Parts: sequence; structure tokens; C-alpha cells
Amino acid sequence: MAHLLAPQLSALSLAPGAAAASAAQPPPAAPAAGPAHRVAGLEAPLQALRELVAWPVRYAAEGAALGVRWPRGVLLHGPPGCSKTTLARAAATGSRATFLPLSCAQLYSMYVGEGEAALRDAFARARMAAPAIIFLDEVDAVAV
Repeated sequence: MAHLLAPQLSALSLAPGAAAASAAQPPPAAPAAGPAHRVAGLEAPLQALRELVAWPVRYAAEGAALGVRWPRGVLLHGPPGCSKTTLARAAATGSRATFLPLSCAQLYSMYVGEGEAALRDAFARARMAAPAIIFLDEVDAVAV
């Protein structure tokens, strides 16, 4: 199953020590003006997230000509308080996409269908405001 998801989902670890830059990576581009460059100390994860989020939009024609299969989603994981939400907001701002946060705890309801309706509405808003980033926070609450 994991090999089926590999081209569709990229994981970006935010665990301590994961932000070390590799020697094989190109140097990061100059920070853009605005709040997207204001994530102090997380330049490497922010650059990787920019490449995963903004490049499919910015270089869609070039990617199609080369046969590049862009990831359809990104999984940010790490301990609480390691700036996952801040990185997602910065990536949305840097790529000029609409940021739609949705707490997965909101998907639980006493009534059948309310959680599904909230998720359906979030994706409908994302389609109307495309390009958009839907940030599912507290996704571990779904597995409980």
C-alpha cells in the first residue's frame, strides 16, 4: 500500500535534527518579501515545503513536458509545538494560495453526517478559492 501512496504523498519530518541541510541540496532561494520568510530557524523545511507546494503550480507546464508527477499532498509530522501550522501558513502565503485550516477534532459530531459535511464544505471552499491549501490539524484525532 505504501508504494501506491509514494507518488501521491510526500512526508516532511519536523523532528529535532531533521532540519539539517543536505550537501546535495541546492542553496535556498532568496527569501521573498512578506511573512513567508519569517519562520526563524526553519529555512530548510520551509524551502522543501515551498518546492512541494509552490513548484507544481509555478512550473506546471515544464513538469508536464518532462513527465513529472507532482505530489498531491504533504504530511507534516513532528512533536507538538514544532511549527507545523506556521510552516503550512508560510507555504500558502509564499505560493499565493488560500489557507484553509480544519481541525480534525471538528469532524467528530454527535449527529451522523455533520463531520462529513464539514469536510465536504472545506473541499468545496478550496475548489472555489483554488489554488488552496487545506491544513488538517490534529489528524491523529481521526484514528482514535
